[in-house]
Amino acid sequence: MKVGFIGLGAMGLPMARNLHKAGLLSAVYNRSPEKARSVAAETGCAAADSIEALVKLCDAVVLCVSADADVLHLVDALAGSLRRGPRW
Repeated sequence: MKVGFIGLGAMGLPMARNLHKAGLLSAVYNRSPEKARSVAAETGCAAADSIEALVKLCDAVVLCVSADADVLHLVDALAGSLRRGPRW
């Protein structure tokens, strides 16, 4: 399974690293692109420049964002890009 991760803050970064250690992390996205690029360089995953690009690289997406409005915005963006059902 290829997992994408959105939200590389204080909680999300360690979670993304754990997914990498488990061999699951495929791509990361963050509002601050430099943070995503840094994690990608560290882990060897892709740094997606958009949510749509992230979804194309993943079977599942983990979202770790705390602000309600940000969560709703990201869920709306994901809803237009996600595929139904498993790919594996």
